[in-house]
Amino acid sequence: MLSEYAILSKDGAMTARYVLPALLLSVSITGALTAKDARSTIFLGLRPVNCPETTARDIGDKIRGRLDRLTYCDLITEKKSERAMRTGGIKSPCTDRQCSVAIARILKSERAVYGTVGITTVTFDQRMGKDGAGKYLLREKEVRKYVIALTLLDADKNTVIAAVTDNAEDATLDRDIGRIVARLQLFFAPLKPLKEGTAQAAGREPAVFYACLHPSGFMPLGSFRSMALGGAGIIAGAGVSNLALNNSEMRVLAGYYYVFTGKNKIESYHAVPLSLQLGYTFTLPKGFSLTPLVGGGYVMHLLSEDAGLIRIPGLYRFSPQRYYDPHCTAVCEAGYRIDAGWAIVAAAGYTAFFEKSNIGMFISADIGFKYNF
Repeated sequence: MLSEYAILSKDGAMTARYVLPALLLSVSITGALTAKDARSTIFLGLRPVNCPETTARDIGDKIRGRLDRLTYCDLITEKKSERAMRTGGIKSPCTDRQCSVAIARILKSERAVYGTVGITTVTFDQRMGKDGAGKYLLREKEVRKYVIALTLLDADKNTVIAAVTDNAEDATLDRDIGRIVARLQLFFAPLKPLKEGTAQAAGREPAVFYACLHPSGFMPLGSFRSMALGGAGIIAGAGVSNLALNNSEMRVLAGYYYVFTGKNKIESYHAVPLSLQLGYTFTLPKGFSLTPLVGGGYVMHLLSEDAGLIRIPGLYRFSPQRYYDPHCTAVCEAGYRIDAGWAIVAAAGYTAFFEKSNIGMFISADIGFKYNF
């Protein structure tokens, strides 16, 4: 009998020696495949419509728990999301589309879920009893329902994949939330392998288009001071980030300056610069950034001046003149992101424009706004 137990013990040891490692290996392989096929997703809570923020937070926590159970959904933790909000300088609650996409891009998440929750009350008449006099008597009854709306976004393309709106009752809240979130499972599937040579396969961030508007002023340097005291105007432009590589910048700017001049023979002076600039953005903590840029283009000088060589003192004959000069510029721009779309920017620059026999130079200062689409 002891020998039989010895045989069983030996068989058990063999099972533990050969079968358990195989099971562990299969579990690890399954976990690796699931992690590889899962789509990283961010969820930052619900925006309350007509209910307290505490209610929206409680229901949002329940939805987060259900999202975490979806197959092929790699839900980013709340702590990582909050850390990304601090990095992006976003202080307000992030429960809308624009903010969710911005945080998803910071975390390199492929998808984002955002939504709203509101309370509605349904009133109906209910019989007081099934038999006797009760079945002829009615009483008014109220049932409180939560109206939950969820939207699933493709964070890279900023497009809507799916939108779900449904009701959840107090008595069956957990079950109803599970049913609502389960409707998103259809839109989570194994990832397709990335094609070699694509931006995603290379680990590049998606391109972000933006527009900017800067009130601007300049101070002349060198020989340019002989005809200009300074200038004030506005610069407008559009650009794209992450086009060639991550954090790269390319923008086209056009502007207008009214130039102040102390020369009697110049009645008016206007300058219209047009330039292409390239640069790189260094991301700093708490929403700050620093972007050095270089570029070039043309500046058009529009003058009303007396160009005559012989004139009667005090008598000027003004005529319009137009000159086109190539220029090069170097700019250092500092930015502070207010939210996912808007940022405040301030820049200092140096510009040199080239005439046939002279070089004009000036330094400029801008402060304005930038908006990411």
